[in-house]
Amino acid sequence: MHIVEKPFTALEMTSSAVKLIVGYELDGRAIVLDTLTMPLADVVINGQLTNPGVAAQAILKLTEQVKSDLGFQVTDVVIALPPIGLEVFVVDKTTNIVSPVGKIEKIDIQNVISLVRNELVGADKEIVGIVADVFLLDQGRAFSNPPLGDTSNTLTLHAKIHVLPKTIVDGYRKAVQMANLKIRRIVVAPYAAAEVVRGYKEMPEDYILFDCGARFSTVSFIGGFQLYSTTYIHKGSDSLTEALAYGLKISFNEANKLKEIYGIDHRQVSYKGIIANVVDENGKRLDYTVDVINDILEKALSEYADDVNRAINDLLTSYDESFKNLPVVVTGGGARLNGLYPVLAQYLAPHKVILFSPKAMGARNGSFTTVLGLIKIANKFKGSYEDEKRPIATVSREEPKEKKKVFNATEDEL
Repeated sequence: MHIVEKPFTALEMTSSAVKLIVGYELDGRAIVLDTLTMPLADVVINGQLTNPGVAAQAILKLTEQVKSDLGFQVTDVVIALPPIGLEVFVVDKTTNIVSPVGKIEKIDIQNVISLVRNELVGADKEIVGIVADVFLLDQGRAFSNPPLGDTSNTLTLHAKIHVLPKTIVDGYRKAVQMANLKIRRIVVAPYAAAEVVRGYKEMPEDYILFDCGARFSTVSFIGGFQLYSTTYIHKGSDSLTEALAYGLKISFNEANKLKEIYGIDHRQVSYKGIIANVVDENGKRLDYTVDVINDILEKALSEYADDVNRAINDLLTSYDESFKNLPVVVTGGGARLNGLYPVLAQYLAPHKVILFSPKAMGARNGSFTTVLGLIKIANKFKGSYEDEKRPIATVSREEPKEKKKVFNATEDEL
């Protein structure tokens, strides 16, 4: 396959797999050239990458497959990190324009970004993302995007920064380095997922993002398309599989196949055949119909949904009452479960539940939402601000005070 321009490579390491997508952005949507997944259990535990060497070997195998599929060598990746310990701060930084005539050039944008990247966030933390709310010039002129070519004596950037503990960042960085790749950009996973959701006109701009993973799920507050805060649950779709395996006395793999094939299936049929059977410790054969699977999965899912509901309530505790009934947008691999919607709609009420799956050819399910978002984010900043810097002045938290934000600048990260 002939590639005119080298595309971006997006990488996500989760509790169940390493995912890699190669693609580019066109008209606000990610165009996928290659989608690769390698199952990998017990390498990421509760969001922490505990075995970088094993992860690196998986990454190497996937990049070798990309070379075979597309004919080019992957040299750098955009990676997603889980929001463990995520803090979101707001900063304002001002720089003088370098040009004697006040014309804003790329170096001025880089200078103000460097000031933001030098914020002091603590020796044990690291800035992994900068989201620009607005660029301000003399006379109060405001711009959503870098105002290259305009004239001003000063340039001010009002931005949010995403900060993670170094202990989280270092494990993922080490895995990528051991795979002999360069990190082009680090992105917090819910921010990447929100970038995909915002590309669909029918989706809300204020919502709760529920990413249902295998063993780890995140619940994030998205306001005006921007990430404000997040929490997580050490539970996911594998919890449902484990409940089914225990209830039917079968292996995890067998239970997972049944879950994927049937899910919670309440279709009205005249005959309900046996779909699984085992022999118990007394040698007695036990036959199971779909109704038995329904009962087990519904009970496990209701407990999971209760945990999600508590996480949502905890997340929104410090926000205005107008945010209490935001819709919940559900994505992630677990969102594919048949029969998921009615149970979530019941247990997450009064929140409206919206199941989201991207429509990108080659990555049409929720398990690829985050990596698709990485492609979009990489495209925003190609050739510019990918340098990883260390954080360095004072920061303050910013929280929305009302449902419609006081700013409406287009989200941008530099």
